[in-house]
Amino acid sequence: MSLNVELLEQSFECVKPQATQFASSFYNNLLTDYPQLQPLFSKTNMEAQEQKLVMSLVLVVENLRSPHYLKTVLQNLGERHVGYGAKQEHYAMVGAALLKTFESYLGTDWTPNVKQAWTDAYGAIVDMMLLGAKPAEEALKLKSVPQFTVSSVADVREQAQTLTTSEVSYAQPTYTHQNENLSRSSTNSVDVNKPSIPSTGVSQSNYAQSNSKLENLALHNNKPVLTEQIEKQATTTKSSFNLKLLLIASVVVGVLGMGFLYYHVNSGQNNSSVESPV
Repeated sequence: MSLNVELLEQSFECVKPQATQFASSFYNNLLTDYPQLQPLFSKTNMEAQEQKLVMSLVLVVENLRSPHYLKTVLQNLGERHVGYGAKQEHYAMVGAALLKTFESYLGTDWTPNVKQAWTDAYGAIVDMMLLGAKPAEEALKLKSVPQFTVSSVADVREQAQTLTTSEVSYAQPTYTHQNENLSRSSTNSVDVNKPSIPSTGVSQSNYAQSNSKLENLALHNNKPVLTEQIEKQATTTKSSFNLKLLLIASVVVGVLGMGFLYYHVNSGQNNSSVESPV
């Protein structure tokens, strides 16, 4: 957009002698017509603010013929205004108050051409200021989003490790050994508290490997019990067999002894009858 630089410079020269009053009238018009903006200036030194407005207008008008420099200046100005709380919708309010103030100070010199020149100029100023405000606004939005710092990430990892250690824990197996009256069913009953698969950090393969190790350990620890039971059963069977043999032998010896005694008595009687005379 081409600006009517010459007309802008001439009209501003008419306002310069009353620059301080012009700035005061501008803020009076702005805050009267748009009272919603008053909180933005509640803690502002208005005299200092009016001086800043005058210097800004002088800077813009004097650098209308240096657009590249003016663009940099206005972008920086727009970035600073984000920190002041200025929003995009505020620029239209400021523009309306500025044109109203120019009209009141220029009087008959406020012609349609002058009005159009300042309308175009203000539009160009706003475009450049908003271009500089955009990065600052995005940075401000990012500040409102919680950020993960190095310490917070470390805390999360530590909490995750603690959670995994506390939840992924297997109960120790309990083995039952019986020395007396140990039946086959009791020897095979090993109390192994098999863990359920935790929901975090343990895969199916790791769980299967853990179960296999526990079962092998249980079978290994059962071997002495089974061996002891077999030895006891063998010893009992052997003792019972020996007792039976002893009883049979005793009966046989008794029968033989009685037979031998009977034979001896009968033999003595027969001999006596043969030796006696007829």
